[in-house]
Amino acid sequence: MSARYEPLGHAARTSALLRKAAVYAAVLAIGFAIPTLILRSTSAWDESDMLDDSLSLETRSDKLESLYGMSSFEGRRWIDHINALDEDNLAPLTKWTQNYIHEWQNPPLHECSDKTFYLLELGPDAHHDWHGLGSAVHLFGWALRSALDSGAILAWGEDPLGKIFFDDACVVDGVRSMDCVFEPVTHCPRSSFKKTIVGGIFDHPEALGGKNSARTVPTVFAEKLRETLLVPLTASAQTYWWRGQAAAYTLRLNRASLKYLAELRLNETEHYSISFDGTGKQQKGTMPWPLPPGTSNMHVRHGNKGQEMNLVPFKDYVVAGERLAALNPLYYWKGAFVSSEDPAVFEEATNLQFVSGAETTSNLRWTWYASHINRLNGGPNIQLESFGNRTETTLSWMSEFMIALECDAYIGTRGSNWNRLIDELRCIWVDGCKGSYLEVGPDGDWGGYSWK
Repeated sequence: MSARYEPLGHAARTSALLRKAAVYAAVLAIGFAIPTLILRSTSAWDESDMLDDSLSLETRSDKLESLYGMSSFEGRRWIDHINALDEDNLAPLTKWTQNYIHEWQNPPLHECSDKTFYLLELGPDAHHDWHGLGSAVHLFGWALRSALDSGAILAWGEDPLGKIFFDDACVVDGVRSMDCVFEPVTHCPRSSFKKTIVGGIFDHPEALGGKNSARTVPTVFAEKLRETLLVPLTASAQTYWWRGQAAAYTLRLNRASLKYLAELRLNETEHYSISFDGTGKQQKGTMPWPLPPGTSNMHVRHGNKGQEMNLVPFKDYVVAGERLAALNPLYYWKGAFVSSEDPAVFEEATNLQFVSGAETTSNLRWTWYASHINRLNGGPNIQLESFGNRTETTLSWMSEFMIALECDAYIGTRGSNWNRLIDELRCIWVDGCKGSYLEVGPDGDWGGYSWK
């Protein structure tokens, strides 16, 4: 029996949410924007091999509605959504790469029993509590590289990475895994797994290359990048690119999850705004759909992340956002969607009109956008234990993630896996790779990329 996550009734879901409202703060960005001119002629990539594209996404609203699978885009496939985006505003080779992964992981069903499957387990050298969702997704990319280079299809083992983010009943094909909320990592049924290799996230079996470099990009993509890009990427940049491509495939929300998140996004009672009038008086309002053009996103990673990096104060994000608005006053404005596990961030934003007050900027006072979700200034596993329904908690995080992709600028720190995911997928799920990203942490946070 397979049980995918079905949307709860709104009233039942709302009653479960912790209503400690606060507010969000903001910023803006330039992320992994590779200029279009470094691509060679696209005829080098065999576009005829891509899956058919039947979508037409002509406007910003079309693209965001398709992202959520809303209205006329309900039932669209993820690969069709990506194929319909503006290629000039995506990370290099995104369409070719996503089509390649999709076809590799989902061969014709009658061929599944002839394939070799790499069954990814947590493994003996790791623990479920060590990883947040962002870390788990990026580790999956490491395993997918091993599978691709070894001629195997990646699938979940019996004790898969990431299962703790979902309730016990969140089971597909007999396994509690991410396939409950996201599209299956492969459509091949477990009954077809005749030839298998089992490995853990830190102990890839010798048949799959063993414990070789986590920064390695699958050979087929490394070669395609070399053939296609006029300006070669550094090893760290290639890893960043591959990490995003693997994450974009892994996190494809299934239709039930998309429907749930779309209903959540369009319900005005689930979100709010804080702005200030000309006298500085606070005004509370709703969050528009979609967010206004030129809005910034900021994810303030606090909680237990201080064990791995120096936590960045919220004010640093705001200062960066004000500089961006001052430098680009005809597009970016002081309006931001903010997410964080730390309630204090929203308490601070509630009364924060501006930092500098200079008039040489787009607008004087900030507008903060936020969602009503449970918050606890601790690690993701403590949050999962504290909030009750693990699947619903995970989807609340994904709700904020999707709203972040409505933004046009990003301020964050790549020391955070979640910030990296936002930066990566704005270049793949939405064609926003030429938008701005501002780093508020150390500049070297993403150099020599670790997969944790």
